[in-house]
Amino acid sequence: MTNWFVRRRGLALSIAFSGVGAGSITILPWFAWMIGSAGWRAACVALGIFLLIVLAPVNLLLRRRPEDMGLRPDGLILNGVSSDQVENVVDRAWAAVD
Repeated sequence: MTNWFVRRRGLALSIAFSGVGAGSITILPWFAWMIGSAGWRAACVALGIFLLIVLAPVNLLLRRRPEDMGLRPDGLILNGVSSDQVENVVDRAWAAVD
């Protein structure tokens, strides 16, 4: 995530990490039900198969860096935008003070 976003990095990370809560709300009750009905071994096997079916294809689609797709962070086009147009510094006067 940090390779893809500069200006709104905090928002991007918070949205990404909200998936942990959403996954817990959906997967954990199903997993508890599986343990209660089929036992912990069968539940672990089912969870492993589920994760392989869902996560393996998603990981194959991911790109590590925006440059792999001809982009810069924040979706800017690689050749059309200079690197100084994306700013990390909010207040230049404050950043200039030693």
